[in-house]
Amino acid sequence: MKILSIHEGHDPNVSFLTEDTLVHIEQERISRIKHLHNNKSKKVIEKLIKDFDFDVIVSSMTENKDDVKIYTEFEDEYIPQNKQIYISHHLAHAAYVYYTRPEKIDKCDILAYDGWGMETDRYFYNESKKLIDTSTFGLGLLWELFSLRFFNKMHQEGKIMGMVAYGVFNKSIYKKYEDALNILQKLKITTDVNIVNEAKEVLKNIYYIYKVEDIAHTLQKFSENKTIEYLKKVKSSKTLLISGGIGLNGYINQKINSLYDEVYISPATSDSGVSVGGALLVANKRLPKPAYIGRQQNITENTLGIIKQLNLTHKKFNYDYIADKIIQGKIIALYQGHSESGPRALGNRSILADPRSGVVKEYINKYIKHREWYRPYAPAILEEEVSNWFEDLTTSPYMLKIAKYKKGKGELVAGVCHKDYTGRVQSVSKNDNLKLYLLIETFFKRTGIPILLNTSFNIQEPIVDTPVDALRTFAKSNLDLLILEDYIIEKNNDRFIISNS
Repeated sequence: MKILSIHEGHDPNVSFLTEDTLVHIEQERISRIKHLHNNKSKKVIEKLIKDFDFDVIVSSMTENKDDVKIYTEFEDEYIPQNKQIYISHHLAHAAYVYYTRPEKIDKCDILAYDGWGMETDRYFYNESKKLIDTSTFGLGLLWELFSLRFFNKMHQEGKIMGMVAYGVFNKSIYKKYEDALNILQKLKITTDVNIVNEAKEVLKNIYYIYKVEDIAHTLQKFSENKTIEYLKKVKSSKTLLISGGIGLNGYINQKINSLYDEVYISPATSDSGVSVGGALLVANKRLPKPAYIGRQQNITENTLGIIKQLNLTHKKFNYDYIADKIIQGKIIALYQGHSESGPRALGNRSILADPRSGVVKEYINKYIKHREWYRPYAPAILEEEVSNWFEDLTTSPYMLKIAKYKKGKGELVAGVCHKDYTGRVQSVSKNDNLKLYLLIETFFKRTGIPILLNTSFNIQEPIVDTPVDALRTFAKSNLDLLILEDYIIEKNNDRFIISNS
């Protein structure tokens, strides 16, 4: 069966599934525009529908089937009614995390919750797979209101989380968030402007009275407490699966560990993975390795043509050479294989650096990523070393848990240790990403540190997707070296040195 699954709205994406392959395409990787909205992916969908004879086409935008029209402008011509299947948005979220857990599980709780939705922002399934709650939570909307107020646009929750460590808890702010949440939980439709405005009015004064970092810190603590309170009421299993945008909040995910034996979140937990959930649900098919299911583009003659225009010098590639460059303070970009699914770069589209000095973090923020000074970077750590470095953590393969460093460890890796002595951890195994694992292992043998700084390979735009994206971003940046599949491209003053491995 050939299935095309479509997600519209913000972060539009499509997945196409055959008997043995699933490919997931996030529209922003093609358009090069972050958090694209609505029908900007129409041309991609139209071409797919024209070129491939899909058996089923799945849509999962809202909770109300009557609201759904799959590209109505060409629906009759390209999509016969008998091929269309509608799945509710939060069911697709739940299906995504359920079908992508590494091992099949019969009994688990599933929490699908995000910023907002058309009718609700939350589904909760108990261990009997029964949907027991669809009430509005409202937490995600509080983060969206913060994002709009301070950054004048949505989807800036990552920046807010970066502030958390610099603030302190404030009871008065906490009380205001209590009042605002009580108002938002009246919502039947989360686009009810009157109720949202009522909540905004409650919060209005805090933005003028208190420091922004204290508001961020208190909102984080409030969100953790409310999530724990809710889960204590509905918990029915020892395992919890989380999906939805708030699943990107690593502080909350780590806190929940105290309630469950296992807390699992898949890499594209935001709306960027909704089309994957829709496809897997319709096919009733598991995908135990969901991290690297984006597009893969080999080095073509066109790419080689671009490279040949540069001055080239060949060296034999080896991990020791790359590790030496990192130890010398060079900033490395790594491009290989299929692109990552979701917002975290996990070693196929990554920027890597020596984590031992805080100076490297400041340099990357200011001169490479051109972003806020306070934002932290992730420690990519050998999986077997996680428990030696972090408290209450054994694995975090998708960089979705924020854990405390053990005493005396954070100081050794100042480049990936946030102000509150935490790190947004990526545990790396040989099975998940061999090249990244061997590179960290080589660095470990040289330095005694089983960690590299890891951040996404992008500069003020979506993560690079193609070899040409990688070359373009590398050429205009202050990056020192690019590993491009089987090539090493190195800057040497105004020249490039290409090494073929």
